[in-house]
Amino acid sequence: MNRVYFRCLLTLALVHLSTSDIYTSSKKIEDMVLLEEQTLEKLLVDVSRLGDDQARSYFSEFYQGRIIKVKARQRDVLLDYLKHPNGVYLTMKQFVADYKGIRSVLNTKDEITKDFSVVATEDDLAGARKSFIRLQEVYGLEPRDMIRGNYLGYSGPALSVLDAFQVGQVAFSEGKLNSSASWLEATLDLKRNSSSWSNEYPSEGQIIALLGRAHLRMKHDDIAENLFRKSVILDPSNGDAFELRKELQTKPRVSENILNENEKNFRSLCSLQNKLKTGKFDPRLVCKYSVASPPYNRFKQEVISISPYVCLYYQVITDDEGTHIIDFTRKKLDRGKTERGGASVRSESRTSELSFVYDRESEVVQRMGQKVAAITKLDTSQDPSGFPFTGEPFQVVNYGMGGHYDVHLDPFDGDARKNNLDVMENCGNRLATFLIYLNEVDVGGSTAFTSADLVVKPVKNMALFWYSFTPAGELENTTYHAACPVVIGHKWVTNKWIWTYGNTFKRRCGLTANATQYDIEQDMINGWV
Repeated sequence: MNRVYFRCLLTLALVHLSTSDIYTSSKKIEDMVLLEEQTLEKLLVDVSRLGDDQARSYFSEFYQGRIIKVKARQRDVLLDYLKHPNGVYLTMKQFVADYKGIRSVLNTKDEITKDFSVVATEDDLAGARKSFIRLQEVYGLEPRDMIRGNYLGYSGPALSVLDAFQVGQVAFSEGKLNSSASWLEATLDLKRNSSSWSNEYPSEGQIIALLGRAHLRMKHDDIAENLFRKSVILDPSNGDAFELRKELQTKPRVSENILNENEKNFRSLCSLQNKLKTGKFDPRLVCKYSVASPPYNRFKQEVISISPYVCLYYQVITDDEGTHIIDFTRKKLDRGKTERGGASVRSESRTSELSFVYDRESEVVQRMGQKVAAITKLDTSQDPSGFPFTGEPFQVVNYGMGGHYDVHLDPFDGDARKNNLDVMENCGNRLATFLIYLNEVDVGGSTAFTSADLVVKPVKNMALFWYSFTPAGELENTTYHAACPVVIGHKWVTNKWIWTYGNTFKRRCGLTANATQYDIEQDMINGWV
């Protein structure tokens, strides 16, 4: 293997992968539930090998009670339940509670720790609570509806008073004060209308006190003082009332982040779920059969934007090919990272799990790579003679509860550029993106181009293609895009990034300095060779 090529791919792998979670992958959530019997059998074998009679006895009792419940499950009912964010959260919450005792006994055993990695933890619940807030903010959902299980007309299981309160707590700790206040107000209504004991955690006084702390930070001093008086009457011993008493003297202030235009457009476009160019009629935006290379290959193409150049290709892969690449990567999924401060870090700006598949690893994947090259007429090879690689491996991504990716550009820029100078020196930069949707998403999960004012809803086996650089080689700043949060259902995609090196003579420059990709293609149709 070419040493430069290997170094580029190794660096990219380190950039994108991290340790995994459960809530960030719908596949891992499903496996946690549907494959629990296998998990229990593996634990049974591993625990039996321990020289700890007490641990074996404890697990045997746990196993006997648990396996009966597992065998009684109805697969179809569970799969439908796990499409809904409340269903996902409540399932993980139940697993955390059910495995808490056995974890405390066995998790200190190195032989057992790996077995528990497929079971949700408190960290997953914390991440899921942030997902609720994200869904609320992006889609303008009301916490009262979310608590009842109503998401944009789709119904599901309801959350408890405690569930809603904990989401409000997380929003408060994250500085999302408006979101926190709306969750706490909804929690308070639920508490007052519930049949639970008034002093059951959280008490009405605790909810009111935390609500007062949120209002105080938003400079609503009179409201905060009024809420403090109510909270101490109802529950004078609660910790938030004590904190609110102190804060009424110091008056802490927190300014919520002001959304930039890209972020505002992101929320607006995600709510629409599907939007193509509107306004004045543009005859260049057409549906046609695109002739690939070799010319007997034809693909259904829809041009949806000229600048930036963005188009859709329908039925670019078969159902079997999509299933194959998912199955090929399902056991290799890891949490994706983002670039920050010159380092690759886990971030709530990207909540998904991913893996990479090289074209050479499978005949099916190789055929998919050849289709990408044929459609785009670009070099996507991973070991071309005399060049660094020109096409990355397929990145396969699975999104979890509220899974999304914030607004970004695909080419390395800013922190990513600093962190990948070696890659860029030897491989160039990401010239274009070919993104294939591997399944339909019930609600959400669209791809939003925030500067171009476009949003594309996933269609199974459809590809979304765009250039990140103009024909003149300038960065196309209008290709800022984002993955909208998944609301209902699951989302799988795979994409191939195509690089500049190796495509210098494949992607033409145009006959004029400001020629668009559309101009170039028209010139070629008219005989320019």
